[in-house]
Amino acid sequence: MVWLVYFVMKGGNIMFGIMFVSIFWVGFAFIGYKTGLCSDAFMELERVSVQAKKTMMQVITEIYHQGILNYGANLMTVLFGAWYGAVMIETGVAAALIRRTVELGGDRPVISASLLCIVVAAVFTSVFGIGAVIAIGVIVLPILLSLGISKLSACISYLFSVGAGNFINATLTNGTLGIYKRGGYEFQNYVSDFGFIALVISLIFTIIITILMVGREQKAKVHAWPAADAEKLGDEEKKVPGIALITPILPAVFVVAFKFPILPTFTVLAFLVFAICGRLTSLKAAGTIMAKTYFNAVVDSAALIGFLSFLNVISSALAYSNPFVSILLSPVIPKSTLVLSLVMIVIAPLALFRGPLTLFGAGGTVLLILCAVLGDDKFPFLFPLMWVLSMTLNLMACITQSYVAWAVGYTKLEPNSYLKRSIPYAWVLCAILIAALYIVIGKNF
Repeated sequence: MVWLVYFVMKGGNIMFGIMFVSIFWVGFAFIGYKTGLCSDAFMELERVSVQAKKTMMQVITEIYHQGILNYGANLMTVLFGAWYGAVMIETGVAAALIRRTVELGGDRPVISASLLCIVVAAVFTSVFGIGAVIAIGVIVLPILLSLGISKLSACISYLFSVGAGNFINATLTNGTLGIYKRGGYEFQNYVSDFGFIALVISLIFTIIITILMVGREQKAKVHAWPAADAEKLGDEEKKVPGIALITPILPAVFVVAFKFPILPTFTVLAFLVFAICGRLTSLKAAGTIMAKTYFNAVVDSAALIGFLSFLNVISSALAYSNPFVSILLSPVIPKSTLVLSLVMIVIAPLALFRGPLTLFGAGGTVLLILCAVLGDDKFPFLFPLMWVLSMTLNLMACITQSYVAWAVGYTKLEPNSYLKRSIPYAWVLCAILIAALYIVIGKNF
């Protein structure tokens, strides 16, 4: 795992690194099973005796073939969620919502910036992918800059708002959860138990730091975005009726509040948005826009699909060697959820640069080890714990996240300047969220 962190920080492809680590874990465990080099306690475990009867080909099939195929259902969730996000972009709903929000704020930078935080977070509860972040960013960032807000403050405000919405993004969250879920723990459980709490806390935190940053910059020259500029809306944005502006948040509402299945929810709502925005004028028009948006969705989600598929391999590999890993690491892993929470707050920066505490790096291995040592019954606490670390230090603050790198490059901001300001903010937010997680869930274990 240490090698994987080093490999990624040096610019190595994380999918290749994950594959190499999975081979190491499988070989390590298989040699122990077959040669009897393990300790007596290890060999006495009933699971080991069952696994030891398997041939190498059976192990390879289970991990590198069936392990990837088992991700098929979650793959469809990622694709359909990305499709709904592409619909939001293509129909102009997301852009119209943002521009009309800014008109509401008028010539008051603090109000406009705060409203944008809310709207961006709402949009990214359903919209997903680097393409979507760029499509929304080329609207939001120039608006923030035109309000006299600095490049650094604009990037932090925008990217932290994106991260806040992603806390309950079905595409991203459910796609990742599908690899690790234990004991019937589903996306709906996560959102109702902690996801909405994380969204609200993150959004409030982002609004507060935005107000503080903008307040310090009030002496800068401000170029307001007045309501009179409404005619500058694009053709698609002008066609968006007011009722369509609530559609970005509907997937989360229907899936969590009404227990609707995820895929039909995305499908029905997508066609509802098409209809409201007047894009179903004929069968040909309907077919064209559906094909275009689904194509865009596949492109936007391709990298995540590849990464999660390979991550599923290491999940299967580590499950095979879990008895050995549990015995090795059990003495050094805190058994108390309070102690574990405090430790994670202190070492949270290890989630940076695809480190061992982000699920978008080596953190998947850490989560599986924690489950192996502490028990799958603690998964409702352990997954949100690792998710908080991943969303704050990695997706909000780290320059290795592709859309963070894009925003920094788009605004011509120095990467080090962003890291120096964003990491402390993300660390504080991470600590607040972990404390809330312990109070809501952790103290019950």
